[in-house]
Amino acid sequence: MKKNKLFLILLALLAFGQMAWAQQTNVNYIDAYGEPQTASAYLITSASTTLGMHGYDIFYYVEGNVEINSQVTYISNINLILCDGASLTVNTTDQNAINCSADNSTLTIYGQTNGTGQLTATATSGSGIYTEYFTINGGVINASGSSNGIYANKTLVINRGTVTANGNDWGMRGNVVTINGGNVTANGGGIWSSGMTSTLTIGYTNSSDRIYSTKYQSGYTGNMMKVKSGQYM
Repeated sequence: MKKNKLFLILLALLAFGQMAWAQQTNVNYIDAYGEPQTASAYLITSASTTLGMHGYDIFYYVEGNVEINSQVTYISNINLILCDGASLTVNTTDQNAINCSADNSTLTIYGQTNGTGQLTATATSGSGIYTEYFTINGGVINASGSSNGIYANKTLVINRGTVTANGNDWGMRGNVVTINGGNVTANGGGIWSSGMTSTLTIGYTNSSDRIYSTKYQSGYTGNMMKVKSGQYM
């Protein structure tokens, strides 16, 4: 336990040191409700393998084409803006390409006006993206792992964007999974809300939204899902 706490403290100090020397820039993004917003954000580079700091809500942004050939670990509350035309590629042979290393941490992804910013996370072991609380509000997300494409240990919410998840076990897995819109594809095992009291809710925001899964499963006992009121699959 003491070693784990020391490790987290060292990660936080490293992240703080990186942020202290980095320059923040005002970056536009589209929020969960489709409204334009602006945030002061740090630039993601090929050296950005540790993100965040305990107790802080921090914005990052991707500009240009960035490739990271190792695991990216994050702590606390991370907001990632995928700028139009930009791409972030994370490839690793470690367990999980993007990995949450602290309890109750959040990862929220935003796009810009055109929604063309891309995030690709590929892991040869574990999940492409492993999170606690994960929300996707835009952009183009591609996540692939040997077990799961996306694994949100607590909640997974997709409001908009183009999201493709590939996993040998499950494309997308979360304790509570809510899809409110977007173009969503879950290959492999499909979509599983995996908690004992889990819920899987499917719905649409726009007529152009599409949701495809090889299977939908809620809980451990059957193939069940809930469609948002007034909508149908």
